[in-house]
Amino acid sequence: RLLHRVALNAMRRGELELAKRLAEESLELHVKVGDRFGEAEAVGALGAIARDLGENERAFELIERSASLAQEARVRWWVMGMRLELAQLALAAGRTEEAEQRARDALQMAAEMRRAASGSVRGGSGARSRRNRSARPTAAGYAIARRAKRVSSPQRGPDFERGRAAGRDWMLDDAVEHVLSDG
Repeated sequence: RLLHRVALNAMRRGELELAKRLAEESLELHVKVGDRFGEAEAVGALGAIARDLGENERAFELIERSASLAQEARVRWWVMGMRLELAQLALAAGRTEEAEQRARDALQMAAEMRRAASGSVRGGSGARSRRNRSARPTAAGYAIARRAKRVSSPQRGPDFERGRAAGRDWMLDDAVEHVLSDG
């Protein structure tokens, strides 16, 4: 998993070609050892890199594949994150109905995971997972972006951008509660 993290770090620095090579190498290693979740992470990184390179359809394919691999590995929090990323890609491509449906599906999954995690705490079966308590603030941003799209026109405008910017500071639990309570 270290190689995957180095690839993400290179991506964040804008060194996309290096990031792509490292993520591909990470993918090869995870395939070789049969680590499905490792494959999901590497494919997801390749999807993010494709997105940053402006290859949106390729990004969509890779992130969809990452979600599928994570589903096979039974890593629900990763599936949810990839679904949110797919919603963001669909929104960026102007496919607003698809984006909203994907965001709603991901948010529903987040709510189910939250209920399951809080049920296991009440049941005394162990500590709640750190990943279930909170998630990447960017995931919350996607939820808010979807809400902003719904209350304004389907086109990106000032309301949309304000909603997306505000949502980036939210934790996932807060965004899920806000969006689901809004109906």
